[in-house]
Parts: sequence; structure tokens; C-alpha cells
Amino acid sequence: MLSLLHVQIIIDILLFVVILLLLYQLNKKIKERSPVLEDSTVKELKKIIKISENNVNQFMAAMEDNKQQLNKLIEQLDGKGEKMVLLLKEADGVLEKLSSQKLGLESATLSDKYDDILKMARQGFSADEIAKRSGMTEGEIRLIVELTKTGERDDP
Repeated sequence: MLSLLHVQIIIDILLFVVILLLLYQLNKKIKERSPVLEDSTVKELKKIIKISENNVNQFMAAMEDNKQQLNKLIEQLDGKGEKMVLLLKEADGVLEKLSSQKLGLESATLSDKYDDILKMARQGFSADEIAKRSGMTEGEIRLIVELTKTGERDDP
């Protein structure tokens, strides 16, 4: 989408081109006429030249202003880009920290769950009852209980 600045630049360029075309046409007509110029024609030409010079000066001043504004925008964007990089690095660090904390919680939770399963088994609950209470399958319950029994037998 074109900004107001872009529109102004386009209008100034078009005005400059039109002036050049008019000067070209005027030059062409002058060459077609007799070599002797009347004073009124010379005055008119001087007037057109002054107007053209003023327009060119205004155009150049507008271009310089636009250049300065663009440079300011570039500096602002660079600053924001640097801030974004820092924020992304910070976010990555926070995500890594949260991920490691989550892994620690999951392993602690899983260990607690195994302990609860073993307590229920020692209390005489069936694998079916333990599975319903823990949300695990009967096969998992039996495996945990059997592995624990095997581990206890292997310990001296």
C-alpha cells in the first residue's frame, strides 16, 4: 500500500516530467520560428525557467526530507530487530527451563504413581482394581509388580 510520502514523490516526479516536456516543446517551437526573439517571448521564457528552477528546488528538498525520514525508519527498524532477537533468545531460554522442569515433574509423578501401585498391591488390591484407580492397564500393573518382586529377590 502506498504511503502519503510515496504519493508525494510520484506527483513531484510527474510534475518534473511535464515541465521537461513543456520545455522541450517550447524549445522545438522556438527553433521553428525566426532566430530573432521578441522581448515578450524572452521574458516569458525567463519566467518559465524561474518557475522550473523553483519546482526543481522544491522537488530536491522534498527528496532530501524523504531520505532523512527513511533513514530514521531504518534506524528504528534496526533497533526493533535487535530487540526481537534478544526477546527470542530469552524466550528460548525460558522454554528450555520450563521443559527441563516439566521432565523433572513427570519423572517424579511417574515414580509416585509406581509407589502408589505397589502400596495398593501390598494391601491386597487386584490388578483390575489397581488399573481402574490408577488409569493404567492391567498388564502394566502386573509388569510393575513383577519387576518390583524380581528386583527385591535380586537385592542381597
